[in-house]
Amino acid sequence: YKYSRMRGSTGLLQQGKVLFNKYRDFTVMKDELIFMGETSFDDCADSFNIVVQELMRRGSLHLDY
Repeated sequence: YKYSRMRGSTGLLQQGKVLFNKYRDFTVMKDELIFMGETSFDDCADSFNIVVQELMRRGSLHLDY
């Protein structure tokens, strides 16, 4: 179930519609997204997916972190 939800977010990343701030450290989140299912933790990947799903439902939103 988790993998199917993440597939929807993958296209947005590939199209450049979801970007990571290059001045912040997103290493942990990126590693969890890349190695989904191979790591013991996936909280960051789950959080990312929740935010992206909500943004798709609402339309658009700009978040600064």
